[in-house]
Amino acid sequence: MRSLIAFSLSVMGVSFLPFLLEPWWLLVCCLMITSLVVKFKRYRYLSIVLGIVYATGSAYTLIDKQLPDTLDGADVLVKGQVVGLPVVKTGSVRFDFKVMDATLYDENEPLTDFLPGKQLSISYSRRYNYQYPMSMEAFVPGRFFQLRLKLRKPRGFVNPVGFDYHLYLLRKKVSATAYIKSDSKNILLDVNQASSLTMRRDQLRFKLRDFVERNTPEDSIVAGSLLALMTGDKQLIQSEQWQLFKDTGTIHLMVISGLHIGLIAFLGFYIGRFLVNCSAIVLSRSGFFSLNVLNAIPPVFSMFFASTYAFMAGFGLPTQRALVMVCFFQIAYFLRMQSQPWLAFCAALAFVLLIDPLAAHTVGFWLSFGAVAILLFSFRAYVHSANLGLLKRTLRQWLKSQWVLLIGLSVPSIVLLDGFSLSGFVSNFIAIPVVSFLIVPLVLLSAILFLLFESVAIFFFELAQISFELLLRCLLLINQYLPSFYTYQNTLSSLSIIVGVFGACYFLAPAMAYRYLALLCFLPVIFAAKPAPFLRLTFLDVGQGTAIVVETKNHQMVYDTGKRYSDSFDVGEHILAPYLLSLGQRRINRLVVSHGDSDHAGGVMGLSEQIHSGQVLVGEPKKTVGEQCVAGQAWQWDGVEFEVLWPTKDYLKSVRQQFVPYKSNNVSCVIKITAGSHVVILAGDIEKSIESQLVQSVIQAGQQADIVLAPHHGSKTSSSVGWVNGLQAKYAVFSAGYRNSYGHPHKDVVRRYQQAKTITLNTANDGAIRFTLHSPQEQWTLERWRYDHARYWY
Repeated sequence: MRSLIAFSLSVMGVSFLPFLLEPWWLLVCCLMITSLVVKFKRYRYLSIVLGIVYATGSAYTLIDKQLPDTLDGADVLVKGQVVGLPVVKTGSVRFDFKVMDATLYDENEPLTDFLPGKQLSISYSRRYNYQYPMSMEAFVPGRFFQLRLKLRKPRGFVNPVGFDYHLYLLRKKVSATAYIKSDSKNILLDVNQASSLTMRRDQLRFKLRDFVERNTPEDSIVAGSLLALMTGDKQLIQSEQWQLFKDTGTIHLMVISGLHIGLIAFLGFYIGRFLVNCSAIVLSRSGFFSLNVLNAIPPVFSMFFASTYAFMAGFGLPTQRALVMVCFFQIAYFLRMQSQPWLAFCAALAFVLLIDPLAAHTVGFWLSFGAVAILLFSFRAYVHSANLGLLKRTLRQWLKSQWVLLIGLSVPSIVLLDGFSLSGFVSNFIAIPVVSFLIVPLVLLSAILFLLFESVAIFFFELAQISFELLLRCLLLINQYLPSFYTYQNTLSSLSIIVGVFGACYFLAPAMAYRYLALLCFLPVIFAAKPAPFLRLTFLDVGQGTAIVVETKNHQMVYDTGKRYSDSFDVGEHILAPYLLSLGQRRINRLVVSHGDSDHAGGVMGLSEQIHSGQVLVGEPKKTVGEQCVAGQAWQWDGVEFEVLWPTKDYLKSVRQQFVPYKSNNVSCVIKITAGSHVVILAGDIEKSIESQLVQSVIQAGQQADIVLAPHHGSKTSSSVGWVNGLQAKYAVFSAGYRNSYGHPHKDVVRRYQQAKTITLNTANDGAIRFTLHSPQEQWTLERWRYDHARYWY
């Protein structure tokens, strides 16, 4: 068991390294560890060396599969096959594609060295393919296509919190992303389906998705959840449902989890035992089967049922963990060995990391293994009461498991999910048996019968719909009358987390004296927090756009909300809101939207759905609802002064009377932040004509800026010589997208700032950029997320 733990910890350790060890350094480290192991005769710890070598080798393999820089942005013509389930959105579809053949489009030069055999993540949009449209329904798993693609190297936004898209692509073994370019050469080559087992699974899951959509009303709110329980496909689950499941702590039930795998394994075992009991006499007398062979049937059935369900679900992380533990216990049962739960747990941990060395970077990994560890820890000395019947004993164990998980997962939930569900005890007490023993069997029965008698399958599927709708109503009532998801209002310190975990462990440990005193250890979790800085500015990495969070000791301001990239992703909802929630903020004091362009105002709606804003100042009230931003507006928060520099009333009047041509960029709200002798300028997208007015009339000599948001992302229409030399800023931040089509920041603009001895930073290359000022007398502390919080795949 220690060897398994050592192997797992070494694999996880490598995955969190900021860079990969060079082969010769790797050899030196392994030799040093091996010599220590031999010297102290702890040979079981050689698994540390094995884990380091395996994780490093896997990492190099993943990196080598990534698109080389020479092909980043290349225009290619590829032939290949659709694999996996397509993700369909309004007007677009995304799917994985295995390349068989590829050539450079313009040069007609074959690309035999890299692309063939690699997997791409491809997006198709009707908006950009109007000339040669393709049917989105044509992208079915198994079909072969010829497509003209624009390749992109895998890359994601890097922020203090939020989804790591690059990591997601690495774990899926995706070598490049791409989008389909409109061309007459985009054709379906063959509709013949491949015969591989994985491909047949994907095709079946695709057909089951169609079955679910056909047999649920258009306004149904349960179709997505039932499909997720049936095949692991979560695409159709609505955001409102996800929020309800999160509020009630039942989100783990809406995906194929370890609980469901265990249920199916249990079902398979007793089906096997029933068959053995029915045929034991006949088969044993015939001489063809011995009793030992018959005894193997229940464990084999159990493992087969669990493996089949996990395979249909795509072998998600919780299913991998549960499947290994099921196999361990069933093999121990057959061999008449005493089962060792902790050994099974460690084996599952090592197996999951063997399959996916980057699994430790997911929240599900920690919550899944954490929940099992908590149950094993709490029940390891549990003694059955002889005075209780089977039903009462089962109910007692069930109640204990619920409050154990509620307490044990409270601190991990706060750290990983920024809160925990107070109504989860009641919700799970009702939902777990209903989902596990009623809805899941009905859903699986309908999926099996779908292959044989669809009309009968519809009957069982409708029963599952009715059951799930009743469950949702029950969860809504619980969420309405009981405390729901509690969002933590302060940023936890490391010490408070350690104290909270210790308290949970002491409270849950069997036969501990004064256990209820351990609840006092939760007080630091509830009340303690890191001290807030005097002033902190975070320029978030949002691609081609701007989103900045300004914090003082007790107040927060958001300057611009980035872009709305699609119906399913916008900066406000998926980057800004998670970051603010991680700070314990459900409300900000002020939102400033510099002007109405989509890369600055696109995330307003997404942000407002999760974060309430106090006053809203906007540069263009006609495009974004809010109060007109006008020069002269000023306020003070916690010793920090804020002042609006632009647009002036006279300029706005001239624009209305058409004395000055109207340009959206030039009505950008420009804000000056003063903290003692430190000055910050947030300049929106103003152009050179406005810059000259600000430098001459507003920005006084001797009060140069420390930090300036380079106007218009570093466009050549902005950052004039007068502006750059007048500000003499120490730092200039370009908020731009990686390899964006506009060429921002322009090389002449970058050179201009550098000649003025200004340090230039770019969110495209640096990720999120954070400046922290602990007091007016101190200097700025700079953090660049791609470097100061690096991972080897950045």
